[in-house]
Amino acid sequence: MALNLGSARIDAGDVHELLNDPAGPVGRLIAELDERAAIVARGAVHVFPGTRRSTIWNPATSTARYAMPPGFTKASIRTHGPVTGSRGGMYGGVNVAAFPAVFLEHPSSQMYDRYPFMTTALDSLEGTVF
Repeated sequence: MALNLGSARIDAGDVHELLNDPAGPVGRLIAELDERAAIVARGAVHVFPGTRRSTIWNPATSTARYAMPPGFTKASIRTHGPVTGSRGGMYGGVNVAAFPAVFLEHPSSQMYDRYPFMTTALDSLEGTVF
């Protein structure tokens, strides 16, 4: 179906492809925003030890659910997308290992400070103008 606006002719199929093709301009924008957020997350993540209350990491004595070496969370930060969802729209994002991310974003009582690296990454995209 085509819509004629004076001398301009807009084809609905072309517009759909423009907005939903991962290799198109919208897909490239999503990929760029994913990478920007991942860079911010990698820069903001807490790497153990690194705070005044941190101690020396030892997998034998760690009380963490899964004893992970220093830098594990930072190394697990990866971009995701652009991909086409089940309803046809495109999306992207940044993935990170769940257990350390949840613990750092919403710490339990034994931690004194929050380290909201994923929230910081998302917030860094607010107001992005292209």
